[in-house]
Amino acid sequence: MKKITLILILILITTLFFGCIEQPDKKDKEIINENNLEKEFFVDVFGDHYFTLNVSWKQGNADFLIIDPNGETITKNSHGRYSNVEWIDDSNNYFFARVYIAGLSNTEGFWKLKAINPTDDFNDFTITKSSVGKINMHFNLEINSLNKNTYKHTEEIYFSASVCSVYCVKDIPITGTAMFYDTYDKKEFNLYDDGLKEHGDQFANDGIYTNIFSDFFGGNGLYQFDFIADNMDGNGVTMVDYITSECPPEMDCQLPQSEPVPRFNRAKSEQIYIEK
Repeated sequence: MKKITLILILILITTLFFGCIEQPDKKDKEIINENNLEKEFFVDVFGDHYFTLNVSWKQGNADFLIIDPNGETITKNSHGRYSNVEWIDDSNNYFFARVYIAGLSNTEGFWKLKAINPTDDFNDFTITKSSVGKINMHFNLEINSLNKNTYKHTEEIYFSASVCSVYCVKDIPITGTAMFYDTYDKKEFNLYDDGLKEHGDQFANDGIYTNIFSDFFGGNGLYQFDFIADNMDGNGVTMVDYITSECPPEMDCQLPQSEPVPRFNRAKSEQIYIEK
């Protein structure tokens, strides 16, 4: 009798213990997905009217969410603050979004792009963010002063980039990455504002960054060049030295002074075909 009573007490205690534990339902399990991927990108207030995201991946598929610095989620069906969104996600291995932020508050900071519901063979993606506004990244691609998209393997390509509004910005790094499409191999290089002929730069510290590229490491075929101007450390200043030099000493010129600019980054891409 005592044995039966002890068994009943144990059953009662077990029932009460597990009954107090909240069991996750099917919906909770769907939210928890260890395969979700996310990457950050920065949106600044340095003249942004809108930004675009170009996303690509090699295989598989996934859905995407954009999350602003306040944690608000943006989809192609968003309403309210982000109702003006362009969204393309019906192409294989490619996703595009354009988000308008002109006039909106609290948009500066790190945003996230999150891949959800990935297929088993989806494991990574590449994101390129571009901004459009009052202050953009200007980019020139020249050979013998002629812009074109196809080059001979023996030609040198002259790159020139600047971030300008009324004045250009100096003291910022501008980096480049060349990618050969056939193999996805990459090579990194810099653009310089140092006045050196070997970099194709005419004047030092004028806010125009240049370099000469001729290392077509993958041979003939299609190359993509991605450039990033990065002022995330806040060291960039407006370039007004050339205006000061044009003011005669006898004139009392009311000239602007170089001023720090807000944190920002800008990106630009170009595709070039190399042939024999």
